[in-house]
Amino acid sequence: MNCKSVQTYLSAYLDGELCGQESLQVRDHLMRCGECQSEEHQLRTLKQMLRGLPTYSPNAEFENRLVASVMGKATGRPALRLHLNFRWQVATGMVAAGILIALAVTKLTERSVPGANALPVATRDSTFEFSRDQLFMAGNDPLSGNRFVVPTSYGKD
Repeated sequence: MNCKSVQTYLSAYLDGELCGQESLQVRDHLMRCGECQSEEHQLRTLKQMLRGLPTYSPNAEFENRLVASVMGKATGRPALRLHLNFRWQVATGMVAAGILIALAVTKLTERSVPGANALPVATRDSTFEFSRDQLFMAGNDPLSGNRFVVPTSYGKD
């Protein structure tokens, strides 16, 4: 194990949560590495100090006060309610309807430009297929295992 992996497992090692093999590997590394020993000592000391702190339990009325505070009963106000009066509701609805109408009008009045979406007739793939077909017709079958023979001259010697 290296220092990085030991430091990852160090807390679990001190709590006895590692399996036997991992625990032995961490212990062996700690015997050889002074930096990791120092880290282990500091973590062990911190855990002992935390165990020595007193624990506090809330009194019986704490839960009731907490729930009342969250629900808004302690202040006498309703807890986080969004209340819009009727005028605001109508105004919000009108704005939403206006936006929808504007989008619909924009979509309906779009003009299509002729040829804007047209694809080119001859692409590189179709050129390749045409060349392949010509070679096949000339007797050079690509599936036969024969190499393509492309003439370099066209009858002029």
